[in-house]
Amino acid sequence: MTTLFEKYGGFETIQNIVIEFYREILSRETLAPYFVNVNLDKLIDHQTRFLSHLLGGPSTYQGKTLEAAHLSSHISGAAFDEVASILCWVLEDAGVAEEDLKTILGVVGDARSAIVRDNDNASPL
Repeated sequence: MTTLFEKYGGFETIQNIVIEFYREILSRETLAPYFVNVNLDKLIDHQTRFLSHLLGGPSTYQGKTLEAAHLSSHISGAAFDEVASILCWVLEDAGVAEEDLKTILGVVGDARSAIVRDNDNASPL
């Protein structure tokens, strides 16, 4: 069985998606403040490995849990939803099929409670 990682071209494609994802996030005045003083090269590498792992690629992700990584960020439900929307757009632009998009966004939605740190945690994706 082919994994989503293999189907969409492996690390190079995933890295390009992650780069575009952060380019778009940093262009949003509502999201850019979350990334002040963040080493973007390191973050892009980290996210590429994490997303690759989630899509069935090699397990090279070695990092904190989602909850631990986002604990001090105080991410709002609205910011989470905006990021999820950007991810959806970037994945669609990269040619990810609708059924695969639903699978990926389902994983993202499942992570909401580990990432959002405000009272807006219950809003839908």
